[in-house]
Amino acid sequence: MNYIKRPHYLDFLRRHRDRPIIKVVSGVRRAGKSVLFQLYKEELLATGVDEDQIISINFEDLSYYDLRHFQTLFAYIKEQLIGEKTYYNFLDEIQHVEKFELVADSLFILANVDLYLTGSNAYFMSSQLATNLTGRYVEIEVLPLSFEEYLSGQSLTENLNTTEIFNNYLFSAFPYLLQTSSYAEKIDYLRGIYNSILLNDIVTRLGNPNPTIIERIVRTLLSSTGSLISTNKIRNTLVSQNVSISHNTLENYLTTLTDSLLFYSVPRF
Repeated sequence: MNYIKRPHYLDFLRRHRDRPIIKVVSGVRRAGKSVLFQLYKEELLATGVDEDQIISINFEDLSYYDLRHFQTLFAYIKEQLIGEKTYYNFLDEIQHVEKFELVADSLFILANVDLYLTGSNAYFMSSQLATNLTGRYVEIEVLPLSFEEYLSGQSLTENLNTTEIFNNYLFSAFPYLLQTSSYAEKIDYLRGIYNSILLNDIVTRLGNPNPTIIERIVRTLLSSTGSLISTNKIRNTLVSQNVSISHNTLENYLTTLTDSLLFYSVPRF
């Protein structure tokens, strides 16, 4: 499979290679974080790094389910560190690991470990990293494809004008969607990402939220994209739809939606 080269993100990893700092790659689900790691690992191999120097674990792979306990994970990695050569550790979707920050900190202090992490939950990642690893990590957020990146991976036809191409891009910014031209397939895939975020990030954090209220909030935010909006304005809209919700609960829901990277807020100041 041919992957789109994303030089901005690859350059970030290259710049910090072999430096005593943890490299954190965050971003919404399916934006291409795992593929970025794959491209970078191929570069490492091409520069002479041996395969046994690369330790790669994706915690959404059930094969590694037993490693989600922090002590088990650390012991698993530690036993593979033989000699003084540098080992490149890629821990993908690290938020699934209990007390992952303890593992990161323990690996960080080892002289022969170069550590790379990815995560899809801004709240979980930032709170744990900022609290326990301040000054020991650098972070970059991987976004869905920019329009330039989309064009670089698209076979364009001469019959499409710029507006039509851009309208197609709006439904195709996640890398996988370059493989299909079917509108129905694109919508199904995007719906799958939404449902995954809803289940794995939003519902998990909120406990047992009212799904109807969440859906109403999401629809209200989508209809207000690019417009000034406030908690009171959203609450008034919901009340007009006979949805009862307190100001504090709404604030909590909105924070969770942005922390899941489903939405981005743009403060006025």
